[in-house]
Amino acid sequence: MRNMAFDETANIFDFVLQDIVAKKRQKHSVVTASWNGRGVTDPKYPNLHDNRIRIQVGKLSKNDVIVVVSAGNYAKFTDPGTGDLRKTVDTYPPVFETADYPLIAVSATNFTGTPADFAQGGDHVSIWAPGVKITALNKSSDTPLISDGTSYCKSCSFPLLRNLRPSPPQLAL
Repeated sequence: MRNMAFDETANIFDFVLQDIVAKKRQKHSVVTASWNGRGVTDPKYPNLHDNRIRIQVGKLSKNDVIVVVSAGNYAKFTDPGTGDLRKTVDTYPPVFETADYPLIAVSATNFTGTPADFAQGGDHVSIWAPGVKITALNKSSDTPLISDGTSYCKSCSFPLLRNLRPSPPQLAL
């Protein structure tokens, strides 16, 4: 799998929104994003908040599409600017979440409900769900994959999302 360029990612969100609107799926769709961009504290990316991804994800929210994102797996990493552990969300898209910019950021717990040691938390996290030792499909074999990460906990949060809209959410991406 290759890393997608910034513009390619923004274009995908635009395509998804066009498809949802064309099919009149507003209020009936959930879009998920299982990736995180560079930390907003990273001095190499000073214009992070002026990007197309923020605009495109915002358009989804304004069109009554629920957007669920991974909070991030960087709690055991140090911030290059301060040297502190990155315990709180500091990557996009979850860092964009505010009262005026609704996103649902999901972070990982183990099965006892304790936050995972790798999972980032803080004010941007909306839901905590199991994300440790999750069984998933393996794209390279028929053997299930057992893995950890905030990407895996999003599907565990879907039953909670059911009550946010009048009808059950449908995956759009």
